[in-house]
Amino acid sequence: MIVSFDSTFDVMECEQLCLAAGVPGRIMPLPGSITAGCGLCWAMPFSGDALAAFRAATEGRITPADYHQLVL
Repeated sequence: MIVSFDSTFDVMECEQLCLAAGVPGRIMPLPGSITAGCGLCWAMPFSGDALAAFRAATEGRITPADYHQLVL
């Protein structure tokens, strides 16, 4: 699952919040089929636990542009 952001500041803040909270994932460039303001996203495993941890870590601090599920 990837979470896109409209600004580089937001994705960098996301990384700090998620790493501090132990949310699995990393910053990566957005796949070409998805457009967002800054071209970066937070990529994490597709699981309910990871999504809940992400939301708990970022709630009230940053607002994602969109959530995307990637199927490989």
